[in-house]
Amino acid sequence: MQSFSLKSGLEVCRDGRVWRFRTRTVNNCLQFSDDCGELWAPTEVEFYTLYEKRELVINPEQRHLGVVPQITNAERDLSTYPPDHADEACRRQQYLSALLDAEGKLPAKEELPKRIAEVSSAISDTKQPPSPETIYRWARPFRRSRNVARLVPQHCRKGRKPVITGDVEDLLLDVINDFYLKPERLPIMKVWFEFKERVETHNRNAAPSAAIVLPSRSSVYRYVERLDSYIVDIARKGKRVANSNCRVAATEMQVSQILDRWEIDHTLLDVLIVDSKTGKVIGRPYLTVVIDRKSRMVMSFLLHLAAPNTESVLRVIERAIRPKHEWLSRYPAVINTWLARGLPLRLFPDNAAEFHAGYVYYAFNDLGIELMYPRTRGPEMKGAVERFFRTLNIDLIHCLPGTTRSNVKDKGDYATKGAIDNMSTAVCLSGRSMHLSD
Repeated sequence: MQSFSLKSGLEVCRDGRVWRFRTRTVNNCLQFSDDCGELWAPTEVEFYTLYEKRELVINPEQRHLGVVPQITNAERDLSTYPPDHADEACRRQQYLSALLDAEGKLPAKEELPKRIAEVSSAISDTKQPPSPETIYRWARPFRRSRNVARLVPQHCRKGRKPVITGDVEDLLLDVINDFYLKPERLPIMKVWFEFKERVETHNRNAAPSAAIVLPSRSSVYRYVERLDSYIVDIARKGKRVANSNCRVAATEMQVSQILDRWEIDHTLLDVLIVDSKTGKVIGRPYLTVVIDRKSRMVMSFLLHLAAPNTESVLRVIERAIRPKHEWLSRYPAVINTWLARGLPLRLFPDNAAEFHAGYVYYAFNDLGIELMYPRTRGPEMKGAVERFFRTLNIDLIHCLPGTTRSNVKDKGDYATKGAIDNMSTAVCLSGRSMHLSD
């Protein structure tokens, strides 16, 4: 088999004339010329279309032709198989090497069981010796090539064979691209009904011999579920969500010592607070938390009803830096001490507006704290505080009467307002407890 390249001097024959390739033009056409100097400039698509229709042939006697080499690929090596499969192949080879003669023949059927027992004893085989029928089965692929790889157990061929292949798979992939891999996130049921309709349409217009057998609905569902999750998420949810869901955590962040890295964030707590006197619902509070990445110690927190702002950021940072002894003295019921204090080297907020305010920026400059903003939509960049919020919700907030839970589906039939009205001791927030971080 010969090959050719579009290099200067390549000769082609068309309409009984010999054309020589000169160069590519500015508009990406192929420029040829004949012996009379006449020019011909087809596009690359036109050139190969004529070549496939045999209206244009390559001159066989020229130097711009190559030969496709004939390559014999080596058979699969034992090292590419699982170790236990390779060991089993070597065990089988020991039996066959001792039983096969120079011509590749096995002993007589009456003598073979005795010889198998002798070989098993000689090689100290820990497994049960094979039967004569098994030896015959092993010898069929081995006796000609004497390749030990032919004796590897074919466990890879076990299991269910794919049902959706060939034209059926092509038709299903068209339906998946048209309906499933879309931002509208149509359910997989739509894929099944559309695929069924297209198969029926194909069978009505095709000959009986070319009819397609419709797979079962469960087979179609399994095929869709085996699609690459990253490609599916890109098409249905966007690249940002796909990168987040399929990211690989190769290493863990290493922080050398305490006060090297603080993380700060806000969250809207999943609980309703009520007035202790009137019993009316006040609303859902916000919680601002500063946490040290090395020790995972909560440096300070602030409960507030107003949306997060510059004041809440500065107040919680001030409380994180200062000692907590005077503040804890207001609450004699607290048993343990709170030793969290100090000046951090770096602070990791998110990209909310209150962290980009000028007063916050100047305050941190005066304190010598380096602000390090993460990339947008990257909560995993400050995973310590995000994990603290999750633990707080699961272990505390969601156990309180009046919790709203994280979402409507998780809430179920739990009536938040009814729980607040009927509970004996309502979750209240008095005027004094509102200023825990003052």
